[in-house]
This record gives sequence, C-alpha cells and structure tokens, in this order.
Amino acid sequence: MFKELLKQHNLPVVGPIKNILAQTLFYFNAINFAQITTMAYWTTYRSWILVHVPWLSLPILLGFLLAGIALMMVLEYKFVATSFYTFQSKQMDIAKKLDEILKELRK
Repeated sequence: MFKELLKQHNLPVVGPIKNILAQTLFYFNAINFAQITTMAYWTTYRSWILVHVPWLSLPILLGFLLAGIALMMVLEYKFVATSFYTFQSKQMDIAKKLDEILKELRK
C-alpha cells in the first residue's frame, strides 16, 4: 500500500519548467529590487539624495542598477552556470556508475 502511495511519477513538462524557473528566479529578484529601489527613491530617499548627492537622478540610479544586474548576469554565465552543469553532469555520471554496480551485484 505504501509503495503505491509513495511511487514517483515522471512528468516530462514539470522538470524543465521548474529548472527554468529556478535559474531565472534570481533575475526576477533583481528586477524586484530595482522596482523597490525606484519606489524608495521617489517616496523616501529623494529629499535626502537631492541634498547630499544632487547629481544622482533616477535615470542614473537605474543605470547603476542595470549595470549591476548585467554584471551579475555575466558572472552567472561565466562561472556559476558552467560550475552548476559540471557538478550536475558529475552527479549523473556517479548515478550511472552506481546503477551499473547494482546491476553487476544483482547478477
């Protein structure tokens, strides 16, 4: 009874969607941060910024944010993605080797 209840099912659409969402959530967070920063600029910090940093207008602030997001995307592409896929492929190789060992042991 429990074996049927806990049986896993392979749904071919769910895995790729979850993978894409997991990898792009970081960028959604960056966009959300930019929106929160823009709102904070107009509602809370604008008066302070105009007094202490008068050259920092909203377009310049957004430019800094976009440059930061672009830098994070480049770092993600150059280092994190390759490291992630290398680790994942090593794990898959280990799983394949374990399957082969189990088949040998069952013989």
